[in-house]
Amino acid sequence: MPINSLPSKEKGWNKGATDTGPKPGDFPIGSLESRAAARAAVEHAKQHKDELSPEDNDALTLSCGAPLLTSGMSPSYPELEATAAYTHGKEVREGLHGPVTPGLPAPSIGTAALSFKVRFGREPVAGDVLRYQDVFLCDLVRYGKFITAWSRQIPELPCPLKIEDGHIFCHEDPRYNDGQEWNGPDEPTLSHWSCVEAEANDGKHLLPRTHPRFPPLSS
Repeated sequence: MPINSLPSKEKGWNKGATDTGPKPGDFPIGSLESRAAARAAVEHAKQHKDELSPEDNDALTLSCGAPLLTSGMSPSYPELEATAAYTHGKEVREGLHGPVTPGLPAPSIGTAALSFKVRFGREPVAGDVLRYQDVFLCDLVRYGKFITAWSRQIPELPCPLKIEDGHIFCHEDPRYNDGQEWNGPDEPTLSHWSCVEAEANDGKHLLPRTHPRFPPLSS
């Protein structure tokens, strides 16, 4: 936590050493008052990005991490998007980076190049190599951060992801998963790696030969 930042006992924007007024959580979700309070807090947050409270950072992690959930998971993204934590995270994200403009595609450098940039902090150049283990380590960190944020901010709702013995597992509705509740290990990374391989092989998806799929783990 930054030295000049004061911890807050309430959920909401961390105001550092200065209180900027009402918090978004003081009003009904989506109300004009909540949005106005969020905008005021956002302006303060832009000047103190490193002073976002733990609650703000968790909410931001949940909002940005929603794509980690698939429709087969239980609970899934509709349940997450209905929470106050997700709504607050969306307000934080839009405040820091601006609203998403409908109809404009997000810039893309490709799955493999993006994965390399996340792992090594730079865009790849000719001769660079991306390995399965690189992708897996990044996924462990990303999923771990998401799971931790979920457990702190939405404790009443079970997280559909878990990391056990260094592997990622997904909770799915057993009715649609051959009676199994936990699917894994590492299905998200295997799917991620399959996209990297496809990109490197002219769109042809190949199952990882050295990282075979595993049967679901029963609860």
